[in-house]
Amino acid sequence: MHQYVAAHRNGAVNTEDFITSVNAVAGQDLDWFFQQWVYQAGHPEVRYEIQPGVPTYNDVSVTIQQTQQNAPIFRFPLKLDVQTQSGVVSRFFWFNEQNQTAVEHFDSPVVNADLVTFQPLLVQLTPMDVPPVESVCGAQFRIGFGLSESI
Repeated sequence: MHQYVAAHRNGAVNTEDFITSVNAVAGQDLDWFFQQWVYQAGHPEVRYEIQPGVPTYNDVSVTIQQTQQNAPIFRFPLKLDVQTQSGVVSRFFWFNEQNQTAVEHFDSPVVNADLVTFQPLLVQLTPMDVPPVESVCGAQFRIGFGLSESI
């Protein structure tokens, strides 16, 4: 951010200038991120299931189902704290399909796994064993950077 501000101080800028700067600093093409989070409406509404020790004792499986209406399928991470016999490890599980299972392998047997309180991106999360909600009233959103908001 400092590099972007310094390069464009007292000048006219646009969103494409910002995206170009972010891509350069990140060393990778993040256009997908801006396409879904800046240029299109909506956010992921996700039903999820976490299975520690599946398919093997050293694995964690996370299954998601994106259920949002009138919005595209999103690419996003879910961050989990995984308790293994060797200690706690934080790990990102990435998703980019409507229905998807991601499996991560760990060096020692998994004891437990849970979502971290604050996810890195805006996502509405509901465990799969909870019945779907018909209304958005009272929906819980987890927002990155230590913010949480209920509507």
